Amino acid sequence: MGIKTTAVNMVLEELAYKEEQRFNAHQIAFLSGQRDIEEVNEYLLHLSQGKFASLIAKIEVLCEENDHPDAKYNLNEPLPSHEICYICGDEYVPTIERSHLVFYFKDSYIQEVKKKGPGSQDDDKGVGLELPEMREFMYIPDLIRKGTLAIEPDFKGGFLVTVNHNYGNTHQYGAIDARGNKGNIGLGENVTITQILNENTEIANLTRELLSQLQNANLPTQQRTEIIEVVNAATEVANAEEPNKTILKSLVQSGKGLIAAATTSTALIEAYNQWSTFIGSM
Repeated sequence: MGIKTTAVNMVLEELAYKEEQRFNAHQIAFLSGQRDIEEVNEYLLHLSQGKFASLIAKIEVLCEENDHPDAKYNLNEPLPSHEICYICGDEYVPTIERSHLVFYFKDSYIQEVKKKGPGSQDDDKGVGLELPEMREFMYIPDLIRKGTLAIEPDFKGGFLVTVNHNYGNTHQYGAIDARGNKGNIGLGENVTITQILNENTEIANLTRELLSQLQNANLPTQQRTEIIEVVNAATEVANAEEPNKTILKSLVQSGKGLIAAATTSTALIEAYNQWSTFIGSM
């Protein structure tokens, strides 16, 4: 469908001038007149990446008892084992399943906008654009299923939520061309930064899918943790220059037993079978 990034940028600049914080793609799409909320969200994520980022993307978790929007964490930051809701005071376990994506302006961007003054982009700037109440969320599990975000193991038995740089779409945003499927980010005409995966790409993709299914499955925390530890260990062995096939086979069989005992989820079992078949062939 496409979006008008100029309109989005004008809205962001005015909100930054007013020092507004905590917003999501639904609000920005509404204010800028864009219909494709998902692409607005991707564009906001794009603006949160790299050395010259203007936004900060955060995971906001919901209080387990009352659905209060509560603590916020950066992408690539593991969630803590517990949290206390600042609204109701209840203690709860923060989870990816009960979280959504929000954005904040970087201080450097706010200062840059203020230096330009209220009429820098638009004669009507400062007339009274108001950030509407956040009534709709961009839920993290939905963004993972769509491929916008990814789950990575943190090798401590937990998860990290990251921007999925392998996302297959290509979007043109002004002078910046982000090609997710090749991991390239072109800046201007002559400068290109290439992100090289240090791991086998096929293993990485299958592991991400398996971890996504693990996160979505209704599993006790202890069983999920045990399976993740096996997956982490097997992936690390498989990525070695000369994988130890005996250890790999043992880990794959161990994981298969854990999966069989923990769930009847067809999607999770299929994801594990695809992952283990590839891992076992190395």
